[in-house]
Amino acid sequence: MADVMFAAVLREQGADVMQPLDLDADDVVAQLAIENDAMILSGDRDMLRYEDLDHKENRIRLGFAFAPDGSIKLIPRTDFQARAKPRRAGSIPYEPEVWRELSMDS
Repeated sequence: MADVMFAAVLREQGADVMQPLDLDADDVVAQLAIENDAMILSGDRDMLRYEDLDHKENRIRLGFAFAPDGSIKLIPRTDFQARAKPRRAGSIPYEPEVWRELSMDS
């Protein structure tokens, strides 16, 4: 229930909220990163398992910190050893519009 309330608050503030049903969130995040040529901020190793996510050393960041000037600095990952079974993000359909619609029904 807290996630539904949090999503509603974010949506009210104009955020682009996606809540795909019955999909692994890591699969969705990896697929979004691939399709949008985006970076991923993840403190765990789950994103390292995606075989179709190229340039992992440049796209996956471990965390973030605030610099003295108030800007956000992304902390690079140094260990790229995947420990989970390899996977392909492309195994799920890329349907951001559907993911947005489903979130409205939550």
